[in-house]
Amino acid sequence: MLALRVKFESTRGELGLYGYKKKIRGELVYASNKDGNYEIYKKNLQTKKEVRLTKNNADDYYPQISPSGKIVYTSRVDGNEEIYIMDSDGSNKKRLTKNDYDDWQPFYSEVLNKIVFTSYRDKNAEVYIMDIDGKNQERLTVSEYDDLSSSISPDGKKIVFASNRAGNFEIYIMDIDGKNQKRLTFNLADDWSPVFSPDGKKIAFSSNRDGKNQVYIMDRDGKNRTRITLNISNDWSPAFSPDGKYIVFHSNRFGKGGIHLLDLDTKGEREIIKNDKDNWTPSWR
Repeated sequence: MLALRVKFESTRGELGLYGYKKKIRGELVYASNKDGNYEIYKKNLQTKKEVRLTKNNADDYYPQISPSGKIVYTSRVDGNEEIYIMDSDGSNKKRLTKNDYDDWQPFYSEVLNKIVFTSYRDKNAEVYIMDIDGKNQERLTVSEYDDLSSSISPDGKKIVFASNRAGNFEIYIMDIDGKNQKRLTFNLADDWSPVFSPDGKKIAFSSNRDGKNQVYIMDRDGKNRTRITLNISNDWSPAFSPDGKYIVFHSNRFGKGGIHLLDLDTKGEREIIKNDKDNWTPSWR
């Protein structure tokens, strides 16, 4: 029986059981400590060629790549966590924030030419927005709790974020100027790392409502929540492919931090970044 199952899986294609062979294109950026400290890497999903984009003695992580190839990320190269930007080949690195507190988790919207990010400059985590050159930094959330993990909708009109203002972390949505904040998830567990689908109709996020962290998808208004990963380990930090047909995410199901790809149509899945180190926060263009 085992031999038959292995043979069956191998004939179903590179996406694994119930999957089938498809050509995966685009570039994936992610953070990894495979060379010691955390650095930013980029992998061509078609040619499998991989390049290291940052190289220093500090930690670089939370990369997000835009359709044009601009990469925003967090770095400790100057001491505390600050937001930086670079080109897709790792050139023209520029620091965008500068203060005595940590700024991290950036997300760049080309529609607005704006970056949302998390900052601790107000003693707790709050969501901020700024221009692509770091100017006009503006605070969008004001609470006694932590507001973080923000991302902008493809049309540039909405921001989703996680907040523990209700006691545990839940997903919220607000207008781009911080107005009309609305809670989308309601449970006693933690929901975080929300991100919009390319068409703006869906939101993927991580939740430990079923014990371990798993990846879920819901409608933009919070309805029709569906769990899309199912295993005994942790899956989190989801990101959509540019065409919305796949989701990549971080998972420790094999005892290390690999990056997995899930076909939303067939539910076929495979590990696309694998080594014995920690690989996380993928972003795809």
